[in-house]
Amino acid sequence: EAIPAMANGPVVLDLHEVYSGNGTGFVYNTLIAPYDDWLLTFITSPVFTKHLTVAEGIADLYRDQYGIERPGVIRNIAPYEQLEPSPVDPDHIVLVHHGYAAVERGIDIMLDASLLLEPRFSLVLMVLGDERSLAPLRAHPAIAAGRAVFREPVGVTEVARALNDYDLELIFFPPRFANNIYALPNKFFEAIQGRLGVVIGESPEIVGFVRERGFGAVVDGWTASDLAAAINSLTAEQIADMKLAADRAALDLSTRGEGPRFLAEVGA
Repeated sequence: EAIPAMANGPVVLDLHEVYSGNGTGFVYNTLIAPYDDWLLTFITSPVFTKHLTVAEGIADLYRDQYGIERPGVIRNIAPYEQLEPSPVDPDHIVLVHHGYAAVERGIDIMLDASLLLEPRFSLVLMVLGDERSLAPLRAHPAIAAGRAVFREPVGVTEVARALNDYDLELIFFPPRFANNIYALPNKFFEAIQGRLGVVIGESPEIVGFVRERGFGAVVDGWTASDLAAAINSLTAEQIADMKLAADRAALDLSTRGEGPRFLAEVGA
């Protein structure tokens, strides 16, 4: 009885990211993958009048693999924050990576790269995770060498202000899984609200924003040495310009800019 009652109005399924092919280990293949595959059998149900996801490439993937009408795209965007870019100290430029401590999303490469950076750079990890995910990171040589440090994570509404003290956000998602390839993560938009420059790999969903708006650098290659070389090539003046470009983009790339698109997608 509940489904017809729901269907009197729009029933929107937020698919968000890709729920298949996100692991290779025994636990993933035996427990998680079958469950995800079972969940995905429901997305073609006629009860859903609209599907949404967070990136154009993911919308294409769901259309092509599951035969549904191409989902609408509502980016996983952050609220607008009234902030100013913090000044750049040429002798102490701070990189940051925040979010879940997922090796699958390149945090291991970032730590390797921190050992190859010039002394003017340091890396801060503001990450969440359990002991299983955090222990290998704490044991990384970059931590012992003082090239990277951990700081306490903050609540989701406080992220942009916490980031504002830093200079560059690292978003370096090697193409290991579909969600890495098509990533347009909330951390990207939170970094813009924090008025940071961003350093990314060739992630197709993010590259256009960075190149068109000038608030970051795109790394050619997916190794630690590729990442370190790109960062080492940046001057303090270039980084300051990136932070100013992030400031110019912050209003548009916020919920104030995305809200009307969401309301249009759901027919409100």
